[in-house]
Amino acid sequence: MRKQAVISSWVTAICLCITTVLSAVFQQHVTYMIWINMISYLGVYGICIFLSKNNSTEKIVLTLVDILAIFMMASWIYMAVQKFSVLGIILIIIVGLVGIVGAAWSIFANNKFQKIDSDTSN
Repeated sequence: MRKQAVISSWVTAICLCITTVLSAVFQQHVTYMIWINMISYLGVYGICIFLSKNNSTEKIVLTLVDILAIFMMASWIYMAVQKFSVLGIILIIIVGLVGIVGAAWSIFANNKFQKIDSDTSN
């Protein structure tokens, strides 16, 4: 697995965690559930990256998780624009866009096919 895909996947996981915390803070609803969400995001990404490193056919799992992360980040950006103050909107848009770009880059780097040289002479 490419190092770029691993790094961009972890960036996406961290952006999911930061956006969760920012959303809870601006809604003034900080509970233990925030920590459970953060641990689950990091755990899912850790398991997906581990599976993708050891088996090339398991890359689809990481790709699907990244697609889900893109939709989650986009929905948080939409929610921030509707509900939060200017500071909340700016912070969540910045973190959300970084997460979306990281997830998109992870999908691209994870599914990049390498050309196999067929230099066999019979």
